[in-house]
Amino acid sequence: MGFTSSLVTGHLSLYQRSGNRHRKEKRPIPVTVLIHCGKRLRAMSQKNVTFYTKPGCSLCEKAMLVVNSVLKDIPFQLEVLDITGEPGLLREYELNIPVICINGIEVFRYHVNEVEFRSLLADNGE
Repeated sequence: MGFTSSLVTGHLSLYQRSGNRHRKEKRPIPVTVLIHCGKRLRAMSQKNVTFYTKPGCSLCEKAMLVVNSVLKDIPFQLEVLDITGEPGLLREYELNIPVICINGIEVFRYHVNEVEFRSLLADNGE
């Protein structure tokens, strides 16, 4: 038995981390989300992607377009973090964004190569 997918396009609110709390930012980021109905995907097959960004970052906006494009075809968990909400993240990534991590491993900085991103997400050998 398989599963069906439906595509929902909308907005993902930008959250700032503050310890264990999250504070909602006013400006939403456009994002496309896949909702899977029926059978759940195995936890091992779905990757966790973290996208480090900040408001007003044009490279981040371009990278998010690539991430959204890939998300239409390959399901993954997406967490978008505003680095301005946490001093440690701001120090680490201030001039180095966007940064994309898959399962906690940095895979892209500044630009996202769509072909390579798709390949990394499709690879089950992690």
